[in-house]
Amino acid sequence: MAVAGTTKKKASTKTEYDESISVSEVSAKIMKSKTYRAVKKDLTEQIIKAGADTPVFLSLIETYMDFYLTKELCALDIKKRGVYVEYQNGYTQSGTTDNPSIDKMVKANTQMCKILATLKISVKQTTVGEDKEAEVDEL
Repeated sequence: MAVAGTTKKKASTKTEYDESISVSEVSAKIMKSKTYRAVKKDLTEQIIKAGADTPVFLSLIETYMDFYLTKELCALDIKKRGVYVEYQNGYTQSGTTDNPSIDKMVKANTQMCKILATLKISVKQTTVGEDKEAEVDEL
């Protein structure tokens, strides 16, 4: 936790990040990352190449990118808090449970796959191959 008047050193790897920044700031950094922009560009180029660049399909790409962002935020939460998280329901009731981000990440990935199927985009067609470790180095 950051104390008023102090600043926390920014992390240098993707697995560590400054806990004092908000979710919206982390989201903005992910959306500015090379991988995020490359995925969006690649999907857009593929539907244009297929002649399917209609408002409906372009909107699906935006939806896909929303799920991508959700998946990345979940991944960061899992790296930060782990697979199991502690809970306390009352004065005497506490324990550990599965991190809810795991379930959310699985659901986001499922929806992303369904969108790719709707867009008729397969893994064989993709060209994005950048190293994810270099993408968001200040989280």
